[in-house]
Amino acid sequence: EATAGKTLRPGVRSLQIVREIIKSTSVVHQSLSPGYVYIRVGVFQEDSSDQVDKALRKYEAENNGKLRGLVLDLRSNPGGLLDQAVRIADLFLDSGIIVSTVGRDRARQEVEYATKRHTHPYMPLVVLVNEASASASEIVAGALQDHNRGLIVGMPTFGKGSVQQIIPLPNGAGLKMTVARYYTPNGRSIQAKGITPDVTLPANPSARAAFKANAAGNTDVLKDEDSQATPAQRGGRKEVDLEGHIEATDLSNSPANLGFASDIDKWPTNLKNDYQLKMGYTYLRSWARFAQN
Repeated sequence: EATAGKTLRPGVRSLQIVREIIKSTSVVHQSLSPGYVYIRVGVFQEDSSDQVDKALRKYEAENNGKLRGLVLDLRSNPGGLLDQAVRIADLFLDSGIIVSTVGRDRARQEVEYATKRHTHPYMPLVVLVNEASASASEIVAGALQDHNRGLIVGMPTFGKGSVQQIIPLPNGAGLKMTVARYYTPNGRSIQAKGITPDVTLPANPSARAAFKANAAGNTDVLKDEDSQATPAQRGGRKEVDLEGHIEATDLSNSPANLGFASDIDKWPTNLKNDYQLKMGYTYLRSWARFAQN
């Protein structure tokens, strides 16, 4: 055990440090509106699947045994335990492959399958991902995407689809080697490619136009979303450059236009200001609207 003072003394000292187990909550959840639920998995640790299962059962019990929609948030989830990723995917899939692990000998594969035992009643599902979603979170997103079980929304993921193993060395050190790779149910390699969302959606709505133009190779749109340059400065004039122009009002994706802005007004501030979450919720509500017609 060590106690550090404010004064540093020269020289080398040996300290004995007692390691403490740090317990963190990996799963948080919130009701968005009657029948609609938000669940965030921050990391896959030993009790994550049980926490997600428990949360689903809680909200199902409050909504006559069935949910109308779920937003599963895997953004900035760096991964964790593979078995927990498999179990969480299994909560939404009743059959088929979840993930395949393929080593140097491609003839030898380890395959994880979904079962009906722990599958929850069907509900529309939106999965949020971003550039920091890696490893186990990519396995879950890839499995749900390949089985057409959920709509993947956000940004392309990190692309950590390799398996490492530490080989002990005689001097007490270890050699960390890549021994296998993860593949989605359809045989897609996650490594260095990641999962491409069904709906590409930057976290900042003002960055969306720049992202789409950059992806399309449009050099007329500046990549810096904070630039004050006008279209006229970039070589052309538009309505927005005219003095006294009328400001635009966009209602296409407005929750108010779809009739549920009051739901979002009741959310906690951190959720209310989350653009990707609001759009994911919008997709779920629109999903239900189409199902009624």
